[in-house]
Amino acid sequence: MQLKAVAAVRSLASVVVFSPNAAHRDEFAKKMSAELQLEVKAANNAEAATNGVDIVIMATNSKTPVLDGNRLAEGIHITSIANGDKTRTRQEVDELTLRRAQRIFVTSKETVETNQSDLFRAARDGIIAWDNVHEISRLILGNVDGRRNDGEITLFKLQGTGMMDVAVGLRAYELLKDSGLVQRL
Repeated sequence: MQLKAVAAVRSLASVVVFSPNAAHRDEFAKKMSAELQLEVKAANNAEAATNGVDIVIMATNSKTPVLDGNRLAEGIHITSIANGDKTRTRQEVDELTLRRAQRIFVTSKETVETNQSDLFRAARDGIIAWDNVHEISRLILGNVDGRRNDGEITLFKLQGTGMMDVAVGLRAYELLKDSGLVQRL
């Protein structure tokens, strides 16, 4: 869905995808090529998938960074979806990526604090300044600047909020409850 969202607002020339599972990445590349009507190539490793690109979207369950901040080009945008908490530690991006990101946005600072996610730990440990983390709603409303020049690295840490999960669940229930496709328990 993140790739579809980016394709809806940006003119993409090509897309490179990586998954450690070769069958998954090949299937995804084929499916997205057809859906988006553009070339989507499967890469054999994360480095190949991120080399020379303008936008990186990560959706992993990795406990260790999959993105190397040394390899990031100026002006890149990163969306990181993996979120852990106090008991499920996840971290898609390394410390250098966080340090290099001049603009960092989240869905909710309160959720980041409550869950003690990787961004919270980075702020707590002095890797990033908590004042440099902004809620995406503030950007959308024009209350905080987005990218101020073409060279800035931006990061959006997309974490769910309980309200979003409830809303999606309710909508799915409404659509499916009388369809015959579900089994009542």
